[in-house]
Amino acid sequence: MATWKKVIVSGSNISQLNNDANYIADGDSGIVLSGSFSGSFQGDGSGLTGISADTLANSLLFGDGLAGGTFDGSAAVTASVTADGGTLTVGASGVKVSDSGITATQISESAVTTVKILDANVTNAKLENSSILVGDTSISLGATASTIDGLTLTAVVATGSFTGSFVGDGSGLSGLASTLNVSGSTGNGSVDLLTQDLTIGGTANEIETSVAGQTVTIGLPNDVVIGQDLTVTRNLTVQGTASFQHETNLDVADRFIRLASGSSAGGDGGIVIQQDSATNGEAFAFDNATTRWGVTGSFDASTNTIVPDAFMSAVVVGVDSDPDNAPARYDAKGNIFVGTDEGIWIYS
Repeated sequence: MATWKKVIVSGSNISQLNNDANYIADGDSGIVLSGSFSGSFQGDGSGLTGISADTLANSLLFGDGLAGGTFDGSAAVTASVTADGGTLTVGASGVKVSDSGITATQISESAVTTVKILDANVTNAKLENSSILVGDTSISLGATASTIDGLTLTAVVATGSFTGSFVGDGSGLSGLASTLNVSGSTGNGSVDLLTQDLTIGGTANEIETSVAGQTVTIGLPNDVVIGQDLTVTRNLTVQGTASFQHETNLDVADRFIRLASGSSAGGDGGIVIQQDSATNGEAFAFDNATTRWGVTGSFDASTNTIVPDAFMSAVVVGVDSDPDNAPARYDAKGNIFVGTDEGIWIYS
């Protein structure tokens, strides 16, 4: 039966050796001791024979692009004429017109090249035609044209607000944003909105982009490779296998490493040093069945359980001199108890 057994060393306080309970009688009792003994004795040892003297040493700016400006042709343009001397020019001759203006006078179209009106008081004037041709569109006098066809404008400057659309690429329009400036974390660039496309690129194995219609999607690929350091300021959850392939050492700042995190029941666990294959390793682990730490070889970590070849001996420093007062879990073969009286016990 396994119990706590006291180990006899030099200076051990054992009654049988001290004879403080008269375990060893006087020479007349006829008691003869044989076998192996350790410790100390009283007297000069002159009665002991066959003894040899030995010593026991102990971590976009997209600007605003081209707005969809349009022009529907419905805005009116008003031009003003300023009188600067009342001169009416017909052909190459100049004619002085009185301030009262021209009344009831018909001027032939062929005789007029340029007319300059100096006063607004023109009454009873008569034009030869009842309509005017603008481009390919004939407009009756006094009428309004909503559209004009076949009109070519040369060196014309228009001001005001316009809506609608225009023909062409807008290169002749001024005051429009035709360049998009772009700034990144590093570097700057620009895009000619008339001739260039804006490309939003990714980085292989790091960032991927896709475009569908007016939507640009930026995300991570399924397999991400970080070429430099990665710092995570919050928690890191790995739902698969974490593999650390540093060529030297793994440095962990935490003081404790919790294996089998999240377990709701007891189980085995420890450290395995792989040898020539994933199923052959040297293990140092906790055996839940015996509640002891042990070692074994040829261990396959995928089994998740261990049957140690040998156990680690635990040393219990007692609060008194009685080993039976130690925690019961240490009542296992090979464990050692050291009492307050410096007595040493081994469980066997």
